[in-house]
Amino acid sequence: MKNVEFLGYIIQNEPVAESIYLGLFALQHRGQESAGIATSNHDEIFYKSDTGLIANFFGDFDINQLKGNIGIGHTRYSTTGKEANKTPNLFRFLEPMEK
Repeated sequence: MKNVEFLGYIIQNEPVAESIYLGLFALQHRGQESAGIATSNHDEIFYKSDTGLIANFFGDFDINQLKGNIGIGHTRYSTTGKEANKTPNLFRFLEPMEK
């Protein structure tokens, strides 16, 4: 079992990555094992996910690489199982989304 907090944003004509990052930072107490953000510009999906605290793995990462006005983010805290298996929950789709 695991605790996972998700949040999502859709902002017309504005990038959402920074808003999602700030939201995840506020939710960090709900899950400190891993986190991730995925955004889309309707043609491509951009994502960054990793284990650990959000500030640690987004620290040197340019948040502007996560382009798009639609996005989701998550934090994760496992309540059972080994901490070593604390992979982020964002999934990557290999096929493009239909419009």
